[in-house]
Amino acid sequence: MIDRSPYKMSQEVIDEVMSALQSIKSYGSIEIYVQDNVVTQITVRNIKKFRGEHNGVEKHETRSIKVS
Repeated sequence: MIDRSPYKMSQEVIDEVMSALQSIKSYGSIEIYVQDNVVTQITVRNIKKFRGEHNGVEKHETRSIKVS
């Protein structure tokens, strides 16, 4: 893969993003917050979808990681 990005990420940030991706269960999302071109926070949201009588109801579990 050719890296054409003008930005370089530390191994710590890469590891945190990989960990966040691995922590997603069936459904979820990851939000990466950037301030002054620096990753400052990674938020992981796991979503549990209920089946049956609770059709359409979702439960969210959120975890934030502060990255310095």
